[in-house]
Amino acid sequence: MTLPPGSQRSAAIVLITGSGKHDRNAQIAGHKLPLVLADAFTLQGYAVLRYDKRGIGKSSGDYDKATTLDFASDATAALGYLRSRSDINPAKVGLVGHSEGATIAAMIAARDPKVAYIVMMGGFALPGKVLVAEQIRQMAIANGATAESVAQTYNLNRRLYDAIGGSKNQSDAESNVHRILADAKPTPPQQKTDEAMMFARLPYMRFILAYDPTRPLSEVRIPVLALCGSRDLVVPPDVNLPALRKTLARDHDVTIVEIPGLNHFFSVPKRDCPRSGRRLKRRLHPKRCQ
Repeated sequence: MTLPPGSQRSAAIVLITGSGKHDRNAQIAGHKLPLVLADAFTLQGYAVLRYDKRGIGKSSGDYDKATTLDFASDATAALGYLRSRSDINPAKVGLVGHSEGATIAAMIAARDPKVAYIVMMGGFALPGKVLVAEQIRQMAIANGATAESVAQTYNLNRRLYDAIGGSKNQSDAESNVHRILADAKPTPPQQKTDEAMMFARLPYMRFILAYDPTRPLSEVRIPVLALCGSRDLVVPPDVNLPALRKTLARDHDVTIVEIPGLNHFFSVPKRDCPRSGRRLKRRLHPKRCQ
């Protein structure tokens, strides 16, 4: 929890991290996005709450058995906590989410119109089974894969993810994967088999591949700021932004911004950094954010 100096009945923000076993700072490749955001927002007069995901750091719970719905429940609890504090204005509490956290922010806002606003950083508006296949396709292209292999992998992934997302349980998902891989031509490499079986066995991935964010996004009626990087390969803007605009069309206070040159983590891709290999320095205020 970070509080601006002399704060009384502050506006406040809950930071919601993306997928993965993240603590409150969600460090990826040396980049601590929630820490940087908390620092910036606190300097602008907001109280900010960020937290370790369930089962990580100082939080209890079982991460491996959790799905996006569980993480949304945790974010809702954080929202309720801020609203209960005497030093927070409950009418001015918003949600800022990154990646899956952005999608969670929309899930909460769809059922709680008292949320002041949401900021979606790299949030997705495509069905999970489509998004994951598209992620893999665009990353393969970026890594120089041939058009033929990209198309083969994409078509196989779409069949696998449709089957996993539509399965009744883990056993059903595994059976569907075995059936599809047995019929696949050419025979998929072992790595693809292992990946597909992992997706079938993980409750989290079965939920993601079955999840369609269209309905909750279409029900949001509060201010929304949606941000994405033009170099994002995890939630590619060329396919995601049109879907985002369509699903948020009924909300009359929406701003969507594509930021040139940034990747999914809202940093400059390493190969584009001047003097590549040197860490970029940011001015932080450790007394407020630690």
